[in-house]
Amino acid sequence: TIPEGVTAIGNFAFSDCDNIESITIPDSVLTIGDGVFFPCGKLTTVTLGNGLTAIGNSAFRDCENLIGVTIPDSVTTVGEEAFYYCSSLKEAIVGDGATSIGSSAFRYCENLKRVTIGASVSSIGYYAFLSCAKLETLYCKPVTPPTLERSVFVDTNLTNIYVPTAAVNTYKEASEWKEYADVIIGNTF
Repeated sequence: TIPEGVTAIGNFAFSDCDNIESITIPDSVLTIGDGVFFPCGKLTTVTLGNGLTAIGNSAFRDCENLIGVTIPDSVTTVGEEAFYYCSSLKEAIVGDGATSIGSSAFRYCENLKRVTIGASVSSIGYYAFLSCAKLETLYCKPVTPPTLERSVFVDTNLTNIYVPTAAVNTYKEASEWKEYADVIIGNTF
């Protein structure tokens, strides 16, 4: 447990701490640096505080036993490879404050089944969900379709993409999203 009052966790602070199983980050922490928990193979549970604004590149990379993560609404940036190869991750919720999801952020999360993308996300980096073979359901809350860089959803099993009802046609016509038009469904969030 990180004590209340700490405002930042520096780059690689807990890197290679193989026996950490859970982490609680208080509301006072504003940033998690690059590679902070890379690779903490036994880490299964992470609680992120509501003051957090940025998750650094490779922050949780190779945390292969991490089961789920909820990124609070206060976070504006999810760094590149932030959850790369978190192979046990089953669900990820990106809060409504995030404006971008970095390249390869959830790449190789092979057991990831469901993802929620917050309402403010405007761009999703290349390979963000590449090879998330079990990814079936995507809840995409932005009214304006986020810009997708190359190969965001390659090697996934997307069968349901839920978007705001009023934006269904916009998504189906957006150049990056039109290849998924058959599985885009309206939803009220």
